[in-house]
Amino acid sequence: MATDPGRGGGSFRVLSADAAAGVRDVGILPLAHFVDEGPSKGVAVTLEQDATGTIRPVLYVRRAGAVTEYPLPPHPLHDYSGEEHRREVTARVAPVV
Repeated sequence: MATDPGRGGGSFRVLSADAAAGVRDVGILPLAHFVDEGPSKGVAVTLEQDATGTIRPVLYVRRAGAVTEYPLPPHPLHDYSGEEHRREVTARVAPVV
């Protein structure tokens, strides 16, 4: 598993989604907790370093207990606020919310 350079050791910002409660910020949690004990629907996001040393954001989307990993495109200045990343995150998160 790659590590989160900002938090170290695989910590992730986790959001849960519930029809009654809406989207809720669960906080910063270890990936193992999100995968093993996380909400039935939720999203975790972090920055990871791949095998080539490239830092990129990665979304972990949990639906019906299954987690899917979505590496997003890197950016040379680590600016992930642009339209490309916004579209990608929206597309991946929409089925959960």
